[in-house]
Amino acid sequence: MMKKHTPYQFQRLMVALDASELDDQLMLTASRLAQWLPIDKIYFYHISKTLEIPKEVRDKFPDLAPADETAEHQIKEKLKEYFQEPNMVEMEVEVMEGDPADKLLRLVKSKHIDLLLVGRKSSLKGSGTIPNKLVKAAPCSVMFVPEEAPDNFKEILVPLDFSESATFALNQAVNLAKSCEGEIICHNVVPVPTGYHTSGKTREEFGEIMQGHAKKEYEHFMKSYDAQGVRVRPFFETNDDNNPADEIYERAVSEGVDLIVLGSKGRKGISNVLLGSVAKRVLDFSKDIPVLVVKHKGEGLNFLQALLRL
Repeated sequence: MMKKHTPYQFQRLMVALDASELDDQLMLTASRLAQWLPIDKIYFYHISKTLEIPKEVRDKFPDLAPADETAEHQIKEKLKEYFQEPNMVEMEVEVMEGDPADKLLRLVKSKHIDLLLVGRKSSLKGSGTIPNKLVKAAPCSVMFVPEEAPDNFKEILVPLDFSESATFALNQAVNLAKSCEGEIICHNVVPVPTGYHTSGKTREEFGEIMQGHAKKEYEHFMKSYDAQGVRVRPFFETNDDNNPADEIYERAVSEGVDLIVLGSKGRKGISNVLLGSVAKRVLDFSKDIPVLVVKHKGEGLNFLQALLRL
């Protein structure tokens, strides 16, 4: 019997803008997601630490429009370029003052957001709207969008350790691949135990044993998994440090993938996003590849509530 495929519907999307060139890429990605997925509403928020215009400037130019109104008008005009189809999706635009991370995380909670889009900078000035250390607190899935994102998600890489979290991420990847007519690469990296030499085997020989076990586990998993007609192909690798981030990124580059989809917890049930382990290291590497960290809605909410009380 096939495992029941539970779709994770991204219906409420929030886009974090920062008035940089990256905003164009975020708007473009949001418009494509609106075409591929059953999104009902998109919130576009630009939060600045200050919107105050110096008194001397206001006195000299009394007819000058408030900074928030000007920025909001510019965003709405730019959105017309990417959302040309009338009534394609309901949108809300707001410019406000405050701490970007704090405000956005509060809005994610109050607006019941399913997916947060965040810019991922490499050459542009700044580090993005939300510090990565705070993104872990978002009680929803988070997609990191680089400066140059692909036109489509034709090749999607999913690190798969057969955990519940990784399976949940695979489910979402299947949804995306089905909408984009793409395919999925299931990537399994198995560590070689440090004590392998006591078996009398070489590192390579014991690595082959570990890979053989992983292949059998994958075959067993896929026999009962419903990929909904999406092509799924596996890759198996070994490493020595029990952190597969390097192999994940290298495989993503070598295969020319358009998106990496990660679960937020490892096989031991520890939140890698919260602890800054595999997911964080992949994000550190993958500034040129979009990364989607899939969470159950509400995951990390207790951490967020504690953070916002600080």
